[in-house]
Amino acid sequence: MRFSYGLEVSTRVLIFSALIIGFQVVFSFEYSLGLLTNKFINIPDHEFYYTNISSSNLIGAFSSFNNFVIVKIYGFFYAHGFNVELISFFINACVLIFSYWLLEFIIYFKTGRFFQPQYLITLFAIFQFSVLINKDSFAVLFYISLMSYALTNNRRFLLISIVLIPIRIQFLFIFICFIIFQYLQKKSWTFILLGVLFFYFLGGMASVFLERSEVILGHQNYNSSGLAYLISWLNEKYFIGSILFNFVKPIQYFWDLMISLSVPGSVISFLVFFGRFSAILLISINFYRILSIIYMPWKFRNYGELLALNALVVSFFLIYIISPVVNYRYLLDFFPVILIAVILHRRRYPLKIRII
Repeated sequence: MRFSYGLEVSTRVLIFSALIIGFQVVFSFEYSLGLLTNKFINIPDHEFYYTNISSSNLIGAFSSFNNFVIVKIYGFFYAHGFNVELISFFINACVLIFSYWLLEFIIYFKTGRFFQPQYLITLFAIFQFSVLINKDSFAVLFYISLMSYALTNNRRFLLISIVLIPIRIQFLFIFICFIIFQYLQKKSWTFILLGVLFFYFLGGMASVFLERSEVILGHQNYNSSGLAYLISWLNEKYFIGSILFNFVKPIQYFWDLMISLSVPGSVISFLVFFGRFSAILLISINFYRILSIIYMPWKFRNYGELLALNALVVSFFLIYIISPVVNYRYLLDFFPVILIAVILHRRRYPLKIRII
């Protein structure tokens, strides 16, 4: 049995590795010909990192804290004469391949089965993070590691998560929030609800501060219409916009992923389109189930492992709704966790429309 498992998972990891490398090879060719746009690959972030690496400098702003570790990692290779684009391919591939191995381990550990094809193809959504300098591949690994700890209670996974925290400041707050919810899940559903409300209110106040102080984005940067403008206007005038409407942000993240779809014009753009579309399809089919996890986590209090997984999902959204900027990439970073949550919830908790 152990040999059979090892052979199967090794084969799957090798196939996944070959797909990642194939994606990188085709990307290199199309990128050199200028066939790709920012709609499919996050080229501006790569150019930002490369500029700071080559000049050994970081812009003096709060947001630069999120870029410090990445610049230092790739700056080391740049200083020793390496091609940082090629190094980024290698690092991202290693991180994503290891992340995939963890996913296969977790799904087999919890269900006794490997990924089914209809779920496996949705992982094309993270292939775009295998190229160029970015933090997203590390974000994928951070969330998968923390999820692995939630589902197995293995501290080695917790250690991986802790090591990755300096990559992005949001990881620290998600980690703290998750640990607190891990404790609260041992209490009644009332404690869970109070914990969610407390962090929601705290996050709303943080949103108001970040916007009014223009640490991230000021009111004048918004178009004069839409929900984002309304939230910003209420923050500017009455300090209550984020507190009243941040609960809508998870749906905005899903919507931003939907509108990120663009007509593909090359092989890579088609693969990116296919990955995003498959992720959207899975989320759409399981939309009520996902919203239940986000907005009613206490529903699953009698299912310990699912409540631990819900704690991570809720922690992610409670932290990311703080930012006035909604970007589908953050949702794709977290998508493997949503995928595992959907699979386990479908197996262990049949869909029933109820609140308590």
